[in-house]
Amino acid sequence: MVKLTPQDIIASAAIPDFPGAYVLGCYDTRITLYSQQVRALELAYSLSRGHYVSSSSHIAVIGGGAGGLTMAAALALQGAQKIHLFERARELMPLQRQSVRRQIDPHIYNWPAPGADNEEAELPILDWKSGPARDVRATLLQQYNDIGTAVDGRLVTRCDNSVMSITSNGSAFEITFERDAANGERETSRLTVDMVVLAIGFGIESPRPIAGISTQTYWLDSGVPDGYVDGQPRPSVAISGNGDGGLIDLVAAASQDFDHHAMIQLITKHPNVNRLFVPLAQIDKTARNADARGTGFDFIAAYDAAIGDIVDDLGLTDEIERSILPGIQIYLLTRNSEVLSTKTATLNRLAVYLVKRACDRRTRENFTHLVSQNVTLFGQPSLAAGGAPPSIGPEALTWSLDCDGQRVDVDRVVVRRGPNNNYVRLPFANMLHNYPAAHDSWVARFPEAAIAPVLSSEARSYFIEQAKVNKLPQTWRRSGAASTSAKQRIKLALYDGDARWSGDVSIDQTANVWDTNLPLTSITILAVPQQLGSLVYAISRLALHAPGCVMHVDVARWQEFLNGLTIASRNAEDLEMPTLRPVEGSSELAPITLAIEDIADRLNQAMDRKCLHIIDDHIRGLLERSADPSYMADLTPAHDVTDAMLASWNTWYACFEDDPDLLARYLRLLVCAKDSADAACEAQTLVGPRKKKLLIRATAAALAVAAGWAGITPHLREPGNLTRVAAKPGPRDHTGHVCAAERIDGRALAMEAAGFLWRTDFVLLPMMTSPIAVALRAEERFDMLKDIDRNFAGDVPPPSLMLSVDPGFQAAVSLGLPEVSAWLTRAEATHRAAISGSIEAGDEGAPNTEEATA
Repeated sequence: MVKLTPQDIIASAAIPDFPGAYVLGCYDTRITLYSQQVRALELAYSLSRGHYVSSSSHIAVIGGGAGGLTMAAALALQGAQKIHLFERARELMPLQRQSVRRQIDPHIYNWPAPGADNEEAELPILDWKSGPARDVRATLLQQYNDIGTAVDGRLVTRCDNSVMSITSNGSAFEITFERDAANGERETSRLTVDMVVLAIGFGIESPRPIAGISTQTYWLDSGVPDGYVDGQPRPSVAISGNGDGGLIDLVAAASQDFDHHAMIQLITKHPNVNRLFVPLAQIDKTARNADARGTGFDFIAAYDAAIGDIVDDLGLTDEIERSILPGIQIYLLTRNSEVLSTKTATLNRLAVYLVKRACDRRTRENFTHLVSQNVTLFGQPSLAAGGAPPSIGPEALTWSLDCDGQRVDVDRVVVRRGPNNNYVRLPFANMLHNYPAAHDSWVARFPEAAIAPVLSSEARSYFIEQAKVNKLPQTWRRSGAASTSAKQRIKLALYDGDARWSGDVSIDQTANVWDTNLPLTSITILAVPQQLGSLVYAISRLALHAPGCVMHVDVARWQEFLNGLTIASRNAEDLEMPTLRPVEGSSELAPITLAIEDIADRLNQAMDRKCLHIIDDHIRGLLERSADPSYMADLTPAHDVTDAMLASWNTWYACFEDDPDLLARYLRLLVCAKDSADAACEAQTLVGPRKKKLLIRATAAALAVAAGWAGITPHLREPGNLTRVAAKPGPRDHTGHVCAAERIDGRALAMEAAGFLWRTDFVLLPMMTSPIAVALRAEERFDMLKDIDRNFAGDVPPPSLMLSVDPGFQAAVSLGLPEVSAWLTRAEATHRAAISGSIEAGDEGAPNTEEATA
C-alpha cells in the first residue's frame, strides 16, 4: 500500500469550495467502526501537522458515532480552544446502545490477511477489543469521558442537538441546530465555528423497505433473524440484500442457535484453516479484476473449484451442517445475478458458502438464490395454513413475495439493503454537491487506502504522546496488574512461506526488551520450532535473555526444544527456561513480513549490537575510570596496559560496528568452544545479558593479551575469533580463540579444556584461574589424541598454546606492559618445550613430563 502523506489524507476529506470543511468516511466503502476511527485519527493528525488547528480554533464535529467521537477527542487533545460534538440522538453511539447479539471485531473484515483475527484494536486513544456492540460502546464512551475531563471543558458534547444546516461566509461556518429549550420545547439555535467535520455516517435502514413489511434495524437484537417458527417443520426465511449485513443474517437465520462471535471463531480458529488462505486470496484477486472489467464474478463456482474439497477435508462443512436449523428453507434475494459480491468481507462470503454447501448435502434443507430487481407483496399477509389468527404480531404470518413475477412464500422477511444515505446528507446538500466526484478521483489514486485505511506510525506515536501530555488514564489494554497486555508484546507468525513480525517492538529495536527498566515481554509464536529454521534460535535467544519473558506457544513442542538450550544444554549453565503459556491474542502493531532467514539475521544483528554496547559500557568504565562493578573483568591493569587495551578496543569496536558477521563470530565463540557451522546457531542463543560476565571477562582478558602481543585483532574466518599478525614477514599469522564457555560437551570447562581438540594456535580461557590444564594438555602424547573427535580436515595440528587468567597473569597486567609481554613470552617458551618433549616422548614410548612444566 502507498504511504499517504498528511496532505493526501486532508485531500481525501476536504470538501471542494468550502475550505475548513471535511467529510469523515461517509462516501467510502467497507466501513467498519475501526476503519472510521483510523480515518478520524489520521485526519486529526494531518490537520495538526499542516497547522490547520490552533489553540484558538473552534471546531464542530457533526455525528456522534465512533468516527465522530474519535475525531472530536483527537482534536481536543491537540489543544483546540473548543470542540463541539453534535449528535441528534440523546446519547452518543446510539445504534450500538442495546446491541448484545451483534459482534464488533476491529480487524476481522481483512481475514484471511495476517492479523485479521487479532481481537484488539490497538489504537493509541479510544482503544477497545472485540466484543458485543454494547460492550464496545461502553468502553469507548468511558475513554471519551476521560478525555473530556482531561481537556478541562474544551470538549463539548451536544446530544439531542439536530443540525439543520451549515452555511459559510468564507472565513467561518454558521451551524443552525435544534435543541431542547428551558421550557421543554424545541428551539432553534446557532453556533459559529472555524472548522467543520461531517462524521454523519450513513443513516439507518428504512423501517419499511418493502411496502407492507416492517423490518428491524441491523443493530437491534430483535433484528437478528431466528429461523425457528412454532409449528413449522420447514421454516422459511427470505433475506433481501447480499451486503455484509445480509450475509451475516442469512447465516443467523440458517442456524439453530446463532452466536456471531462463535461463528467467527469456528472458521478463523479451525485447525489447519490456513490451507484456505492462498486460494481465497487468489479468488479475491480474480474477482476484483473481474469487477474492474465490469464482467461480474461467480464466487460460488470459484469456491467449488478451489476450496470445496478443502473445506470438506477440514471438517468445516460438517461443523456448519451440524449447526443448521432442521428443515430450514433459505431464500437469498439479490438484484445482481451473483450470489456474493466483492464488496463484502471474505469471512462472511465463506460463511454463506458453507451454509449453502451444507444445505446442498441435505434433502430437507434448501438454499435458493433468486434475482429480483423489485420485491413486493402479493396482496396482504395471509395466515399460515391451518394456523390461528396471530396474537403476537407478524412473526406468525406467511408472507407472499412477488420477486419480479416469481412467488415466494416465507415465514419471515429480513431486508438488508443498506441505510438511507440521502436522509442524513440532506441538511448538508449545499456543501456536498461537488464532494462525491472529488472523492471518487481520490479513491482512483489510492484505492487500497480507501478500503482499508492504516494508522501510520507517526500518527500513532503522536497520539500516544498527546495521551501522556494530557495525563489520560491508561486504556483498558494497558491497565490492570493482572492483564498480560501490560507487557511489551511481540508476535511471530508464518504466512505464505514467510515470517510476519508485529508488536510493540520493532525488529531492529528488539534487544531493548532485555533492559530491566522496561515492562516485561510477552512473545506469541504461531509456529512450532521445526517450521522456523534458524529463526527458532534467534527468537529463543531473545526470550532466554529477556527478564520475566512469557512465551505463548505450542507448549509441548517448545518445551522440548527449549530444554535443549537450557537445562539440558551441553554448552552453558544456569540458563532459565522462559515461562511458557498457551497461545493467546497478541499485538498486530507495525507488522512486517520478510523471509524467515532475513528476520533471523536482523534479530541476531540487533541482539549482537546490544551485547556489543553492554561490553563497551563496561570495558570503557574499566579502562577510563578504573570501574569494574561486580568484578566482571577481574583485572586491574597498570596505566600503560590500560592505554594499550583502550587503543585495541577502539580498533576492535570500529571493526565490529562495520562488520556484523565479524561481531557475531566473535561473540558466539566467546561462549562456545565448538567452532563449526553445526554449533553456530545454538552458540548464538547463549550470547546475551545472562552471560554478561562471560562476555566482559573474555573481552577484557583478550585485550590484555593484545596489549602484550601486538597485532591481535578479531577475525572472521575459521578457526577461532582472533588473529595474531606475525611481527616479521614470512611466518604465518597465528589464530586464536578466546573462550569463556562454561561447558564443553556437557562437562565443566575445567575438566574438559585440556582434552578438547582446539583448532587454533593459541587459546585464551579467561574463566580458568589455574595453569594446571595447560600442563595436562602439554603432557599428552600425540598417540593419545587418536580417539578424539576431529571436526576439521587435514593432519592433526600440534596442541594449542593455552593461556588461563591465573594469578600470575593478573599480577603481570597490574604491573605493566613489560611484565605482560614477559609472561606471554614465558608461556610460549614453556609451550614449545612441552611440545618438543611430547614428540620426543612419543618417539621413546613414554611422556616427558618434566619439560612440560613451566
